[in-house]
Amino acid sequence: MRSIYDGGFKNRALGKNGPIVGPMGIGTWAMGGPFFSNEKWLLPAGSPIGYGKTDDKALISTIHCAIDSGIKLIDTADTYGAGHAETLLGEALKGRREDVFLATKFGNVINEKTKELIGTEFSESYIRLACEASLRRLGTDWIDLYQLHISDLAIDDGEKVAATLSALLDEGRIRCFGWSTDDPARADSFGKYPGAACAQSG
Repeated sequence: MRSIYDGGFKNRALGKNGPIVGPMGIGTWAMGGPFFSNEKWLLPAGSPIGYGKTDDKALISTIHCAIDSGIKLIDTADTYGAGHAETLLGEALKGRREDVFLATKFGNVINEKTKELIGTEFSESYIRLACEASLRRLGTDWIDLYQLHISDLAIDDGEKVAATLSALLDEGRIRCFGWSTDDPARADSFGKYPGAACAQSG
């Protein structure tokens, strides 16, 4: 099978001296299946967030095909399917963890049983619990890129989050971190931390 990189696509570093990834990745929001939010302003009550019913077997084959085609970066979040996307990836990556650069996110509190988002949280104790939960679902000992998933969090609070993420990096639980935000000032506020590697927009 020809790799997507045969056509001249070049790998690149995240951040100034960060890890090397390819120019293309695969996202997993749709793979998580439907989930819900108790935030009434977000959608009409009872409306699912994301996409429809999924076929786990077909999705695992899709992930394997992407890796075999040269995809290295896989992006997910604990919210996608209220944990299901991470669990699916954990199954798909058994025996292949070293083949990928795995990014996930935190900051939205989930109820895995009811498939609901029930609020936001960014305290140090919560971040540590969320990280351990993602590691368990993903079936891995480390997360390559761990990203704050509250796009409009105040910068002062974001810097407290960055301090916690720096500690997780030192402990080997994560390998770099970032902020999923479209705001340049928020993204820049993470830039002074050595472990910060990217800002995810869109």
